[in-house]
Amino acid sequence: MLTVLRSCASCQLRPGQLHSAPIVQRAQAHSGRMIGSQAYTLQPSTGPRVSVNQARYLIGSGTAADLKLKVSNVAAEHAELQQKGKQVFLKALHGESVFDRTYTWIDDTEARANVSYVLASGSALAFGEQQQAFVVEFEEPSGANPLVEMMMKGMAASADEQVQKELSQ
Repeated sequence: MLTVLRSCASCQLRPGQLHSAPIVQRAQAHSGRMIGSQAYTLQPSTGPRVSVNQARYLIGSGTAADLKLKVSNVAAEHAELQQKGKQVFLKALHGESVFDRTYTWIDDTEARANVSYVLASGSALAFGEQQQAFVVEFEEPSGANPLVEMMMKGMAASADEQVQKELSQ
């Protein structure tokens, strides 16, 4: 089951920003291992929704990309989406150099290259140019966040004896 598309100011485009030519092309070859059922979708600001059911999904302008973008400033292997459990991560593969114009944005914030970001369902993603946004949609896990639990356990393990004793009660 997918969550409903979140409406937010960062996800909206003005009519003058839309491209007239199709900019998205799905690749024929798939590079990631398949995961059971539909894991998440990418909804472009214009065009059809893209269903993803791969653990690793490459976005770029090259032949190896699962989602090919035909816009300026998109590298051949620009970014990748990864699904781990019920969480989706984005990693920009380019954009650190002063002269590099292949940027990636998450909700209008520039993503640093080679850093994995945990995405929320409804996050707006842009590649190369901010004018074309994709909204990622997926069923978010219920209950405690496994990443937060892991971090808390790590902090508790390195805490002093009195703190560990209080936490174990």
